[in-house]
Amino acid sequence: MKRNLTLVSLGSFVVIACVLTALRGKSISSDSQADNRPIEYTATTDIGEYKPGENVVAEIPIRNRSAQPIRLFGIRTGCGCISAKWRAKDGKSEPLDEVSVSAGDTVTFLISTRTTMGQMVISTRVYFQTDHPDLVETSVDIQGRVTLGVSTVPEAIAFDPIYVGETSIAKLRLNDHRPSANRGPLKFTSDHSAVSVTSVQPHGSDHPPREYDVVLSFTSNEVTAVSHSIQIANGTGEILGRISCTGRVLPVAELVPSVVILPRSGNPDPNEARVECRSRTPVRLFMDEVPPSDLTVRIDGNTVVVRKSDRAKMNTHRLRLRAQTQDNRDYPITLSITCVE
Repeated sequence: MKRNLTLVSLGSFVVIACVLTALRGKSISSDSQADNRPIEYTATTDIGEYKPGENVVAEIPIRNRSAQPIRLFGIRTGCGCISAKWRAKDGKSEPLDEVSVSAGDTVTFLISTRTTMGQMVISTRVYFQTDHPDLVETSVDIQGRVTLGVSTVPEAIAFDPIYVGETSIAKLRLNDHRPSANRGPLKFTSDHSAVSVTSVQPHGSDHPPREYDVVLSFTSNEVTAVSHSIQIANGTGEILGRISCTGRVLPVAELVPSVVILPRSGNPDPNEARVECRSRTPVRLFMDEVPPSDLTVRIDGNTVVVRKSDRAKMNTHRLRLRAQTQDNRDYPITLSITCVE
């Protein structure tokens, strides 16, 4: 009975990618093996060329050429980011620690991942062990190339931190590696509205352009840390590359501390806490809700004074406040208050 082993990639930035060679219609190059080896396999596999962002899979058949069953186990790869599975004839896949290959039977290793922008070579090695005394451990080399569509300098953008409502600008140089006859308009698509391409201008005198100056912007009305990407495609939608972007949005105003536990040991009045509002511009504080009955809350300039009543039970309250700038922009802030008995 024949079985297939399926190896699934767990990461996207690995230098391993292969293809079902039957789908490509290519013959696999292999290093010749001694006729007395108990298993037959391709020692070196050249999987050809792929484009950035392309999903690729490789098929590596391994045949038991001995007269006895051989057990394969200890499957691992050079990058440490592959998990092994086997696929039976019914198409189901299950995690695999080992598999027994009958005499004359074949199992097939599959390796899949996605090439990345800027990656130029595909190179990895798959190791496995056998219980045959003449071949304790062996390996298969997988090699290929990535045809560059476009690349950028830098490869990724880290926007400067911004405050809510502000905008950060970043610039990069894009290189179009396609042959002159294949160059044409580029389409940029962001996976989030916070990040966008605001300008694309040819750099240099080449026609059609080989290089572009690209301006990107990042803005958000929420306090958050973001990680987004911008897809680069040609006029027909074929993906040529991606730009990874990270950024951080800081609050215009924040309470320090933002979490209060009452009573507070060490305070002159343990049932009272004073919370400072820190802001990058002058603000006025407002309460957006009536505090619960077991708390007394008042605003003293840029300080929130909270006092727990003697009858307060164990509970946690989230008090909504609002910081208003001099241009009448409002920014919500929250104070968490926990009362303990």
